[in-house]
Amino acid sequence: MKYLLITILISLTACAGNDGVDGSNGAPGPAGPVTTPTPPPNLDSIADVVQEYNEGRVAVGQDPVTAGLACTLYTVPNTTTQIVGAVLTSVGSWTYTGVFNDANGSSAPGLTILPAAIRSFYTSYYVVKCTGLYVMAGPGYAEFDLSSDDGANLSVNGALINNDGVHGITTKSATKFLSRGVYSFELDFFDAGGSHALMLLSNGLPVAAANFYH
Repeated sequence: MKYLLITILISLTACAGNDGVDGSNGAPGPAGPVTTPTPPPNLDSIADVVQEYNEGRVAVGQDPVTAGLACTLYTVPNTTTQIVGAVLTSVGSWTYTGVFNDANGSSAPGLTILPAAIRSFYTSYYVVKCTGLYVMAGPGYAEFDLSSDDGANLSVNGALINNDGVHGITTKSATKFLSRGVYSFELDFFDAGGSHALMLLSNGLPVAAANFYH
């Protein structure tokens, strides 16, 4: 019995000495392993989409697409009142690698999307057609705001905005859902003289030239 009491006392003393060490009031234990969150995958860039698209073209014997739009200048009779149905006489073609951002102003300096060498010679009764491809880096709603004086029509994977006719600066808007990929694009512009404007915006900014290929 004597030895039993001594053993119990020793056990109680040991427990009292360590009271709370592993409890909520004790010293903190060693830190556990830290898990670093996995970063989200990088979104595709326009260049990624174009590279993939070109690989598919080359695989079937087609030439790869390149930056910019194919634009053609036409003269039209001075009785022309809209792009649709106009009698077009071709002047020449070029590759345009800029944006559409001509604010409302006099037609005299010429539209900036025209080649500089001929810009001042064509200030009334002409049509410009720019065709090619519009690249979407990821799925989403593409919003377009088209302002023109006089007429302009926009097609992105099909007709989208009709702003045709003879009129002062007028803005029309449209939104279209587009998946990641490459889509047909055409922007036509008509100027009857006096003043001109041609602006294609998205979210308040000119649609970037990086989106255009042909």
